[in-house]
Amino acid sequence: MTTRELVELARWRVLEEFPFLARLVLRMPLVATREVELAAVDRHGRLYYHPEAFAQLPEEHRAGVVLHELLHLALKHFERARAAGVEPEGHERWNRAADLEINPIAVQTFRLPPGALFPHRFGLPENGLAEEYYARLPQVEDPEQGTGEGEPPHDPEDQPDPGESPPLPRMGPSGSAADGVPKPWELPADDPDHPGLSRELVDALVQDAAREYERGHRSGNGPLSRRTFIAWAERTLPRAQVDWRARLRRWVQSGLRTAGVVDYTFQRTRRREPVILPRLEGRKPRVALVIDTSASMEEEDFDKALAEVKSILRVTGDAYYLAFDVTVTAEGPVRTLGQIELRGGGYTDMAAGIRAARERGYEHIIVLTDGGTSWPAAPVNGERVIAVLTQPTYYPNPPRWIETIQVE
Repeated sequence: MTTRELVELARWRVLEEFPFLARLVLRMPLVATREVELAAVDRHGRLYYHPEAFAQLPEEHRAGVVLHELLHLALKHFERARAAGVEPEGHERWNRAADLEINPIAVQTFRLPPGALFPHRFGLPENGLAEEYYARLPQVEDPEQGTGEGEPPHDPEDQPDPGESPPLPRMGPSGSAADGVPKPWELPADDPDHPGLSRELVDALVQDAAREYERGHRSGNGPLSRRTFIAWAERTLPRAQVDWRARLRRWVQSGLRTAGVVDYTFQRTRRREPVILPRLEGRKPRVALVIDTSASMEEEDFDKALAEVKSILRVTGDAYYLAFDVTVTAEGPVRTLGQIELRGGGYTDMAAGIRAARERGYEHIIVLTDGGTSWPAAPVNGERVIAVLTQPTYYPNPPRWIETIQVE
């Protein structure tokens, strides 16, 4: 195999284990150069690799190196360095902090060569963010300066004994994707032989990866559930704009005190209370989420809608969702976004979606749509409806009996 084929194979190993990063890792241009010690990535998404050094690595180390460099780009360490106020003299410390964030992720699935940094070497906890490590690194010293993964320092004068395998190549300095500072060996963005990815394309690919992660790749354990990825998705994707805790409380309490929102309970309030007296108890509403999956809904609309759904579920704990265009295309109870299937692609009829939710016994219905739909002129059977519109619409507004929220 050529070294380029080994790099390609490593990319596919990363894709298999981290499928939400697929589009980003496959779009990274490859540049063979002896100007880097092992591998590096620039802020234009180009993956530089040293042909001979990379070829010396075992397969698991090659995949770990590619994942390491990819995460610098995907997690946008170059932008976060600027946001964290990293000064020129702090770039080396920021690079270390970024490595402390991503290397524990890489070795949960693959391996890394000597020279890789890990939080335990500095007495720091794992599962931290680069910003947190950056703030704490000035207070700690590297107890194993120049080493990696706890192995003894490598003396370049040492020669392996006959029959021993030569030492593995070491992790080298990072490219501009790690800190935003172009390195002397990096190619111009518009290099004719190896053009980089535009900033707009990098942003789009990173957002696409975060969207794929948010929709179904939180596993509950292992590398995909790490705080790093959760915080990354929250930074990258639209955030909820509605205070659903206050909104649902007002919405349900308004005129529905006898419909299951407030009731009496005879549960003992204090363990030592001698007398049990009836008291009023608030109950969370049973909410149906009607999500527009018609052809007019674009990725931006789904991102906004799911951001609100996520916020709603934080308040209610669970809900019942119906993916809907002119009919139900998927439905079921939902506690996390990963349980939602967004199928559809036809015309739009949210009036029928509201009726479908009501037929399933739900009185509290939240419709999430771009607004290009017909609406029922009046409640069918006493339901209360909130319409969340993801786009400024040229269509008629929902009728006044439906509470309407426009998200930007």
